[in-house]
Amino acid sequence: MPPTILQELDTIYPDKGPKITANLQGKILIIEAIITKAHEIAARRLEVYIDQEIMKMGLEFEILNSGEARTTSGTFVKEPDASFTLSDHDWPILVIEAGVSESDTKLKMDARGWLESAGSETKVTITIIINRHSPQIDFKKWEHSTSIQNRNCPRQIFQWHRRYYRRHDHTIRKDSRKETPQC
Repeated sequence: MPPTILQELDTIYPDKGPKITANLQGKILIIEAIITKAHEIAARRLEVYIDQEIMKMGLEFEILNSGEARTTSGTFVKEPDASFTLSDHDWPILVIEAGVSESDTKLKMDARGWLESAGSETKVTITIIINRHSPQIDFKKWEHSTSIQNRNCPRQIFQWHRRYYRRHDHTIRKDSRKETPQC
């Protein structure tokens, strides 16, 4: 992978191209070119909802909708499905990652990348998984744990999980949460 690959892609796609995730040190580049309607609807609706709540709080000039803007820090390069940034910062504080075909493992890696990368200012990552084979959608909220940390395991990630699914013409909601050490 040439070191100028990101600049070359920006030249080829000056306005809006495929989504890019990269670990430059590990020489890993993921290019997502196919975005489904379900993926876009899920990400946009949550983005609009959060935008409206920010406006209700009168914070629209402090917290900006930074959309899918690329974030780069050291070896981490990522374009979220949606993001929100403090007005005088470059790194998003809230990120949304959605997937229809992505596995839960891929979205978990994305969430951890946003929270754990060097220079990260991300406080919360929300992942959305849409199951195209059954009427089910999962929302997961990832953030740093506020529990007491120790020397052997300095950072932990806390995950809330909310699943909506249909059964016998009823929508059912199931909630869970867990804390996972990142040692």
